[in-house]
Amino acid sequence: MEKPTFQPVGTPVMELDTPALVLDIEALNFNLEKMSSIIGQSDVGIRSHVSTFGCPAIAHLYADKVPGNSGIAVNTIGECEVFANAGFSDILITNQIITRSKILRLCSFAANHSVQVLVDNPQNVRDLSDLAVNSGVIIGCKVEIDVGLGRGGLSDPGEITELANSILALDNLELTGMTANFLPLHVSSVSTKPSTESLLEIFTDTISQVTDIDAKYRFLSVRSNEGFQDLLSASEISEIQIDTVPLMDQKSLKMNLQFKPSVKVLCSVLSHPIPTRVVVDAGHKTTGPDIGLPVVDGLSGIEAVKFSAEHGALEVGDNATQILAPNDKVWLIPFDLSLCTNQFDYFRVVRNNVLHGLWPISSRGSFG
Repeated sequence: MEKPTFQPVGTPVMELDTPALVLDIEALNFNLEKMSSIIGQSDVGIRSHVSTFGCPAIAHLYADKVPGNSGIAVNTIGECEVFANAGFSDILITNQIITRSKILRLCSFAANHSVQVLVDNPQNVRDLSDLAVNSGVIIGCKVEIDVGLGRGGLSDPGEITELANSILALDNLELTGMTANFLPLHVSSVSTKPSTESLLEIFTDTISQVTDIDAKYRFLSVRSNEGFQDLLSASEISEIQIDTVPLMDQKSLKMNLQFKPSVKVLCSVLSHPIPTRVVVDAGHKTTGPDIGLPVVDGLSGIEAVKFSAEHGALEVGDNATQILAPNDKVWLIPFDLSLCTNQFDYFRVVRNNVLHGLWPISSRGSFG
């Protein structure tokens, strides 16, 4: 667990204890307005995938400001329970719920909320139906489609049709459509991931071969981040699950230059042992550099190059425009936001460069 130094509201941002996960609320509001403008009058629903940031306060902000909001998505039952307690009633769990204990928790949740899960296995569907009947609840089921990224899901149109018809035939289950995850499963796949257009083509071609399913059950929901704008104009898509946008991380900013980085890690310089190296107090535990290294923000000629558990090494080039000394502050933009936010318990929310509040990352650790 994070052991933060709680400083009073009004503390200047550069006086915050480090390392700190900082949310610039003005940048986030800018991004929300930009996102609303991009979405415009699109008929595609937007479902915020809250697992990336785990903060109900941010999720409520999304719900208030993003047009076409159709509820939230989570990864686990534990996250589902956290956000339900925070006032959210329409939740999609983007995962298969397999074990009896978790299905019973799902049924307990479904007694007072609208909940959907992903399915790709006939026995799982029968288990969901049996326990839903015993509990007197309805569980929504989306059939997961495999688009070739190594995740779960079905790719054979015949198997998809058979599973969809099984859901329709079983008691206390509701077929709520088909879904595909356009995010790579393994970190090595990030740089080689197919384009959004090619993944969409695989998805829609597979669905077009599914027979004997009424059109009303062909509600297509896709999880995507960087390529969400390409999906807004896709007539086949009914809903997009979005997580890092509009908070933004470095990999999302690469493809969406009109947005601002609203979440950064503030760190302090610990040492400047030689002219070409600076050591900071933000390491692997705070930046989550598994997929890619964070980017130094606002300091030309200085690059993040190596991380241990507690420390980060920055390389100072000949073209660096600023000399850093111990106790100077450095901003890092995380490469992958989900791997970074999972290291903290709180966002330090900043407005006009002063601390505005502490927003809990309430679902951190809700793996089950």
